[in-house]
Amino acid sequence: MRRPVVPSNLRNSQGRTTIIFFIARDGRFMDARILVPSGSSSLDLAALSAVIGSNPFPPLPEGFPADRVGAKFVFSYNERP
Repeated sequence: MRRPVVPSNLRNSQGRTTIIFFIARDGRFMDARILVPSGSSSLDLAALSAVIGSNPFPPLPEGFPADRVGAKFVFSYNERP
C-alpha cells in the first residue's frame, strides 16, 4: 500500500483514520470509504488516497471462495504510545 501523502501544514497533526474497502477477484479495489474519520478532512483524504493509489492490488488467490474480500486499515498519524 502506498504511504499517505500528508500536506506539509499538517505534518505535526495527530489523528487516526479508518478506511474500509473491498478487493475484487482481479485485484481492483471497490467501494473505498472512510469508516471512522480522524476529525481532519485533509488527513482522511490522504488515507483514502493511499488506498486508491494502491490500485490494483494483487489478484485474489486461485480457488478463493468469494468474488471479493473486505479490508479495513487504520492510518495513524503522529500518535504517541
